[in-house]
Amino acid sequence: MKYAGILLLFVFLTLENKCFSQNLKKQKSEDQEVINLRKKLIAKKMDTVYIEFSIDTFLIERELRGNLKNTISDLDMREAYYTLAQQYDSLMNKYYKRLKSVLKDEDKKVLVSAQKAWLSFRDLESNLTETISDEKYSGGGTLQKVVEATEYLALLRTRTINIFDHYARAIQAY
Repeated sequence: MKYAGILLLFVFLTLENKCFSQNLKKQKSEDQEVINLRKKLIAKKMDTVYIEFSIDTFLIERELRGNLKNTISDLDMREAYYTLAQQYDSLMNKYYKRLKSVLKDEDKKVLVSAQKAWLSFRDLESNLTETISDEKYSGGGTLQKVVEATEYLALLRTRTINIFDHYARAIQAY
């Protein structure tokens, strides 16, 4: 029994090391994509702020493509879209903080008010999407949950781009 546990641990560690090695190789090739993108953007004389944002969004979208390749159900698709939405939410918060940091105190209030209004809009729009997904309007089905997730993602993606654009203009990165 003792040897079986040791053998099982050995097999687990061997498989884990092999998976880690394969993931590291995949990550290095993927990192080459980022390097190539950065080179293209530099060649176009893009501002460093735009380069950073382009790479941030590229990484998020690339992850979605990878996640969608592995989906076998509507639930998997929905989870992939909501995961991406969470990443865009984090990215939006990153640029929101940057924008807020460059605004004068009296202008920060405008940003905070606009963001609160947008959050309210996001929630109400999500409620509307959920309502329309109901069987009495859309016919129902599990695919409606995927539609809800993609619409939620579209809201976050668009707001993230808007916040970034405000930030880029505020620092005159054009």
